Amino acid sequence: MSLNHFFKTFGEIEYLDTENWSLKASLSGKQYIFFANSTFYQINGKWFHLPTTIERLSYGLYIPEKEFIRVLKLDAFPDLKFNIADNH
Repeated sequence: MSLNHFFKTFGEIEYLDTENWSLKASLSGKQYIFFANSTFYQINGKWFHLPTTIERLSYGLYIPEKEFIRVLKLDAFPDLKFNIADNH
């Protein structure tokens, strides 16, 4: 799933640092920072760990959909549902 596209559509991208390949964006009053080729990210300055890396392809940062749903549930949208049967 494209983090760039998601935050451009539903939130606000504050910057995309192409030197360090990090994406800083905001959504629902929360500030997120994701780092390419890393398993770490931040929400409002607090560090979290993913079981998989955030991948970079050209100017986009990508994360598995299931992991991104977990990130959103953790902090901003605790009632968000993910249907395991069809991965939606």
